[in-house]
Amino acid sequence: MADRHLIYKQCLKEVSAQLDMSVSFMAKPFSDSTGSGCHIHLSLHDPKNNNKNIFAGTESLGPIKCSKVFQHFLAGWMKYTPDVMPFYAPTINSYKRFQSASWAPTKLAWSYDNRTGKNINV
Repeated sequence: MADRHLIYKQCLKEVSAQLDMSVSFMAKPFSDSTGSGCHIHLSLHDPKNNNKNIFAGTESLGPIKCSKVFQHFLAGWMKYTPDVMPFYAPTINSYKRFQSASWAPTKLAWSYDNRTGKNINV
């Protein structure tokens, strides 16, 4: 898929150049408007147990119920997120969308449906 992605982008760049146009794949090409981006939904299912959702459980974590496995997963995700930022934001331009009040996170935080980037106690 990575190869296809690269070929697709290169094709669009070449075709647009032939039409005397340009194409941008920047997440936020204009500073006065919101950018586009990507978010990830993650789940973990046990194929040996009728595909049971391993993140579901009875432990309280703010307003949600979850399993201890989910709590450990979340702790690891938050610990190692800074290490994977080069994949989320691989170029200098990627960081242009990380601005306060832009719906792009500027701080590491978690809460149920937190899209503000602000720390919210749950």
